[in-house]
Amino acid sequence: MVSPLEESRDVALYDAHKREFAEGGDVVLPAEASALLLKSNSRPRAVRLWRGLTQVDLTEKVGIARGYLSEIESGAKGCSAETLTALARVLAVPERWIG
Repeated sequence: MVSPLEESRDVALYDAHKREFAEGGDVVLPAEASALLLKSNSRPRAVRLWRGLTQVDLTEKVGIARGYLSEIESGAKGCSAETLTALARVLAVPERWIG
């Protein structure tokens, strides 16, 4: 059984992490995304897969060409600040998780 003190500490820790995430603090990739990163060697691809999106889904939502996203994910091309911001917004993650 969890004591009220332990429960209040858990709630406070959860609230702190949620606030840090909202403020763009030093939040690490979730375990599922990290596992995908180990398989794909690309943070943009791992985050996209973690969010359950295909390249077509993501490119339609961001407004970029599929080939461009493929080049970003493979590391063949970098992306502009505008594209990075749009990708992060659609994927609902901090920009540093992508670029």
